[in-house]
Amino acid sequence: MFRLKCHQNYDVSHVNTWVAASLGYRVQELELFIRTKEGTNNVLPRDLFACETLVVLKLGTCFVMNVPTSVRMQSLKILHLHFVKLEDDNSIYRLIHGCPLLDELSMVECVGKDVRIIHIFAPVLTKLSIKHYDHGTYEIVLDTPGLLYLELDDNVKSVQGYLVKNLYDLIKVQINVGGPFGLESHEIISKAVTDLLMGISRVQHLVLQWRFIEVLHKCNYRLPSMFHNLTSLELDPTDYLAWELMLLLLEKSPRLETLVFSDVPPCLVTHLKVIEIVGFQGFKEELKLFKYFLKNGVVLEKLRIVVGFDDLDYAKELEVVTKQKLLRLPRGSTI
Repeated sequence: MFRLKCHQNYDVSHVNTWVAASLGYRVQELELFIRTKEGTNNVLPRDLFACETLVVLKLGTCFVMNVPTSVRMQSLKILHLHFVKLEDDNSIYRLIHGCPLLDELSMVECVGKDVRIIHIFAPVLTKLSIKHYDHGTYEIVLDTPGLLYLELDDNVKSVQGYLVKNLYDLIKVQINVGGPFGLESHEIISKAVTDLLMGISRVQHLVLQWRFIEVLHKCNYRLPSMFHNLTSLELDPTDYLAWELMLLLLEKSPRLETLVFSDVPPCLVTHLKVIEIVGFQGFKEELKLFKYFLKNGVVLEKLRIVVGFDDLDYAKELEVVTKQKLLRLPRGSTI
């Protein structure tokens, strides 16, 4: 492995000489995190894009991805591009097209000023992370049928749209796309958010951060009709908004087993006094929710449960059994 981390400013020619020398030894792992002189861009040597022995490539700071037409990185499986600027719309597409075994891709602040589309076509890619905080306007296109893990952390005003295709086997998705936007952007952002959620609707484990929850609220919670595979949901609370979203997602997630809040919503601690559940079926998931309410509802005064069965005898029996279980649960109030 060849690893180079420099906190001083170095001349571009020196850096390229070091990279070229490492490639001559048929290196399998290459990590470069380098500062260059102010006002210069470090354009990577073209030999790098024809290195067929590289398995891991991690680049950080002040590199420009001037990707040639032909890329032959037949062994590359892990690619991290952090603060590396893509020159044009086709840069990332050409790069990934030349990496047929690519399994993991991480991109942080990689969108150059001339980039209008990030097109990722990678049939065997299983892990993808895209983080971008600068302003700009671009569309994200994902055609990654093997993807299992996806993380998106972005400025919502930058994204003009999501085209998400062939994501059938997603295990975990984390979304923190957010930030302020005005009425002039409302329709574009609403459509982008809707398209994104439709594209990842087969996910098993979904994590939504508070910035994205606020965007969903502003977009009137445009959600897919169902999350058929969703078994675990994590929400980062932001006042009452997480609760609104939770109720909507519970209706659309018939297989949900685990519901996690990263923090107790403020309303449950200081204001929420009455909770009423209508149509109770006696499922263990419902009891887990009651346990959460009772434990964290500091000012909770009343928890009312209406059993959802027409058979009165069975309904009465379920009511008695449930009451016994609830009485054994810890609680944060004197209810």
